[in-house]
Amino acid sequence: MIAAAVSAVLLTGCSGANPDAEPDASMPADHSGRAVYVGDIDASAASIWLQVDDETLNGAVCQDARPSMRFDPTATKEGKAALAYGGTVVGTVSIATDEAVGTVELSGKKHRFRAKTADVLGDVCGRT
Repeated sequence: MIAAAVSAVLLTGCSGANPDAEPDASMPADHSGRAVYVGDIDASAASIWLQVDDETLNGAVCQDARPSMRFDPTATKEGKAALAYGGTVVGTVSIATDEAVGTVELSGKKHRFRAKTADVLGDVCGRT
């Protein structure tokens, strides 16, 4: 319970130096460059979690509450990134303020996903 409250505070962030600046739709929800996105992968029993920390993206495909494929850390550019595993691109993602949308290849087939922001930080495979 305390961890969830701390995470919610961490994700709240601040508006930065210019409170009148227009929000950047490509930035994560807290506008400090840190957010976690969690969602289901279409036509599969898997889910996805993505963590953006400044301009670095980490994440994994989760199956049976465990990471089954951890993505290689990568840079985001203008709210977009390639998802790679073992140096091979296996998908793409577009990151907006409140969601991350993309595709990922599982068992040789391309699947779509839509992940919403979550009030946690770090690996969320296995969390409910």
